[in-house]
Amino acid sequence: PAAPFLLPVMMFTPTVATVVIVLALRAPREHRLAFLGIWPLGPLGRWFRYLGIALVVPIAIVAAAVFLSATFGWVDLDLAGLSGFRAQLAAAVPAGTPLPPLHLLLVLQLVQIPLGAVINSVFAAGEEIGWRGWLQPALMPLGAWQAILITGVAWGLWHSPVILLGYNFGRTDITGVLFMVGGCVMWGLFLGWLRLRRARARLAERGRRLRGAGLGRRLHRRHGRRRTARRGKLGATRDRDGRHRRPREDAGRPLR
Repeated sequence: PAAPFLLPVMMFTPTVATVVIVLALRAPREHRLAFLGIWPLGPLGRWFRYLGIALVVPIAIVAAAVFLSATFGWVDLDLAGLSGFRAQLAAAVPAGTPLPPLHLLLVLQLVQIPLGAVINSVFAAGEEIGWRGWLQPALMPLGAWQAILITGVAWGLWHSPVILLGYNFGRTDITGVLFMVGGCVMWGLFLGWLRLRRARARLAERGRRLRGAGLGRRLHRRHGRRRTARRGKLGATRDRDGRHRRPREDAGRPLR
């Protein structure tokens, strides 16, 4: 009975875990939101372009999967009588209840998809901050494909308690878990690609910097002054041997 309330709360547990990890590693404050892909948004034109891709592509994939399944005979489509939709509605209301025009209900559901996407995005963000926000960038030193695939597997296994209760597939055995893992890996390819396009190659760099944030600051305090020295008119520096050398990009900044 409490599932409608507990399941949305469960979706925020990856975010809670991420916050604990970020605080435990003492990540630099100025890089926390950037590492998680939350801020800055970047150019608004690019942001809206990827937002449109994120909204349209999943709908197109689901529609293509349905029609492809019908082509191979895996499902039976009744687009004229909507018999499947009728059976779902009849099971959701008391017996004998008159049903409204099915095609009208179908159009209303299609119109509500953008609104539903906005509302569901609040709860989906509770998961994505943990999976594509933290875990995938943290795994980027292993390689982009490895990071995306491992994140998808972890995402699917995280659903195991709910799947074993019979949600989504009506399976209470390992088959349902494997179905969920496979689906999460496939969807993770698309979501991981969006994450990579959003943050580009700096994901791996930030992953290394964030993990070594505490040690890097200590090294900087101990050895930074020995390395910086005097600057000349052209921006060059002198090392302890008196030789000029070009300044490093990170000179004068803590190593992260």
